Amino acid sequence: MSRERCKELFLELFWGFGKPKSPFQKRVRIASRTVCGIILLYTLFILNPQMVFSHSVTHKNYTLHAFEPLPPATTNVLERADQLLQSSEIFNRDDHQHIYLCNSPGWLRAYFIRPAQCVYGFAYPTGHIFLGNASIEQDLGWKTCSTNRVRSLSGLIAHEVTHNLIRHRIGHWRAFWLPEWKNEGYAEYIAMHGQEEYEFGLVNDLPGEVEPNGMSEDR
Repeated sequence: MSRERCKELFLELFWGFGKPKSPFQKRVRIASRTVCGIILLYTLFILNPQMVFSHSVTHKNYTLHAFEPLPPATTNVLERADQLLQSSEIFNRDDHQHIYLCNSPGWLRAYFIRPAQCVYGFAYPTGHIFLGNASIEQDLGWKTCSTNRVRSLSGLIAHEVTHNLIRHRIGHWRAFWLPEWKNEGYAEYIAMHGQEEYEFGLVNDLPGEVEPNGMSEDR
């Protein structure tokens, strides 16, 4: 493409902000407005997940959101997570935690979490916590990869909330650069604090094939 042609295209794209002066500028304006609209909607989607998660249960300073109605056992899971978190020196009751139960790796990817093999995480910079496959009735959460596949849902919540507590205490920037052994190690220490036998019992004495929403099928 010649230098003169490049100059013409540049002028067509960026000359003024008034009424488009050519069909090309009209097409560019329509395309740019469409892209900006999509970005705006997606930003609202990221910042306000409750727009699509229509059900929720609040217990103390935790709110668990879901697509389907949540069972009464939700309060017990949140209470157990709260007991674990109270063992942390940086525990703060004033930090309200929003937790979203996706039960779908696709929804996790939509919120910039992790690849499909992982089922829990929190999103910068909002601190929203997203959980994938989970059984509230059985207090279980799991991922599709083979390592550390099944564990307690309350422990997962405590683990991810601890990451938020770290970020709130030392700031986003310093938390981002924390060594993984320290960041993940402390979160795991809180999640497993005094409940190793409970975790072992859940994982090794499952009543049947684990299914979302507290359902199970006999082996």
